Amino acid sequence: MSNVNSQLQSLFEQHSISTLAVDDKVLLLTRQPTLLQSRVMSRQFPNGATSQLDVRLFIKDLVLVESFGDVGETPEAALANNLANFAHNSLHVFLAALQAAEQNDQVTVEDWQINDFHWRAYIGNYGIKSTKGQLVPVPEELFPQLVGLVQSLPLTQDYHWFRFFVSSNDGQVSAPEVLFDNDPLPTAKLEFTNFTWPLTPDFYSIRLFLVLRKVS
Repeated sequence: MSNVNSQLQSLFEQHSISTLAVDDKVLLLTRQPTLLQSRVMSRQFPNGATSQLDVRLFIKDLVLVESFGDVGETPEAALANNLANFAHNSLHVFLAALQAAEQNDQVTVEDWQINDFHWRAYIGNYGIKSTKGQLVPVPEELFPQLVGLVQSLPLTQDYHWFRFFVSSNDGQVSAPEVLFDNDPLPTAKLEFTNFTWPLTPDFYSIRLFLVLRKVS
């Protein structure tokens, strides 16, 4: 089992989840038992390093993937930032969805009726990263637009997941990334491109992650 798997395993155990190492995966003994597997890709450059952490959850016959890219002086430092981002942005959403937990200060839980089915939505807080600790206002229309988009999608599985990401640097905003069940929604991201995103000379990013669980 990879060292990264061990670190992720420790994160879940710190939140009272029993785990078991199984070959190159970790079995999470949550209310919905789930296998976890990680992969790291890193590169060292003269002035620092980059790292991408992919976290895969095998839920029933589904594979959920969350990815985190970051930088650091060394690959180890970049990976530490990856893990911190996972803990801040996705860990509590996973815990809530897999444990069928109630709302807490890290996750908002809502009941949605979509296509004649009852769904429970586990919505993480905005994950905002910025240099110099600058405050980044999130457009008020972003969340209602995201909710409307998710509720318009074909939902047929027991679990679905959705990720939104946008970043800005040197006063330029990247094209928003909109993923549904790991796949990009290229037409959907156009809806968010023309939002009034803050323009700053320094880097920032805004991320939102949610999981839907079919209740009935």
